[in-house]
Amino acid sequence: MKFSNSFNRYGLLAKLFHWTTFLALIAQIPFGFYLVSLEFSGRRIDLETTHMLIGISIFYLVLFRLIWKLINPSPKPWREFFKGQNLIAKTTHSLLYLSIFTITISGVLKKLYMGEKLNFFIF
Repeated sequence: MKFSNSFNRYGLLAKLFHWTTFLALIAQIPFGFYLVSLEFSGRRIDLETTHMLIGISIFYLVLFRLIWKLINPSPKPWREFFKGQNLIAKTTHSLLYLSIFTITISGVLKKLYMGEKLNFFIF
């Protein structure tokens, strides 16, 4: 498998960005609900720090993914779609990126607003 995209297929790095982001986002959802159900304790603070580190990692992963997408364009579609479908697909992708950035930035801003420190180290 090639590292970069070709005219027909996505490359290894694009696939790794995609699936790593997907798995991290899917893991964050139940993790966040679990955190809400916990009483305030040292364990909750440690778990919130882990949740925050994963969120910041997702932010940078998506940022690097967009940079890679600019450097290495996507393959051509294997069949022609009508223009409305292409517009819907591009709009949906843009909104997904925007929502990921909004969610991760709002999590950091919430912690700062509540007067908490951003602890980037789990130790």
